[in-house]
Amino acid sequence: MLGNVKAFILSICVAVVFATLVVSATTMAMSIRERTREVALLKTLGFTLAGVLTLFVCEGIALALSGGLLGALVANGIVALMARSPQAGLFLAGIKVTPGTMLVALSVAAFVGFLSTFLPSYRASQTNIVDGLRHVG
Repeated sequence: MLGNVKAFILSICVAVVFATLVVSATTMAMSIRERTREVALLKTLGFTLAGVLTLFVCEGIALALSGGLLGALVANGIVALMARSPQAGLFLAGIKVTPGTMLVALSVAAFVGFLSTFLPSYRASQTNIVDGLRHVG
């Protein structure tokens, strides 16, 4: 009678992950564009294109994983508090966050971090050293 609730909830989750990806990609692109001089300085010191790319992508993944871990732990705490609430009734009686769910959440966070930093990092690693040092902004 209610229709396919599982598909509806899945589509909402996909939309949320997509919106998070867009916001994260925009933020990381702005962060990397603002650090153009740093990229040029790293390349001057001898970092290769792959080294600069790896540095920025690893930074983005680490930030995304730390945010994902914090979010998963907070969600675990909220679900545990809601399950013990007397108002929960039968709806939240046996609900809990499993390690598998947390692993999936952290995997999605790492994937979002990789996707949001790879293209801006690649563009930053391709900049010329002289143009990067002259960049104002």
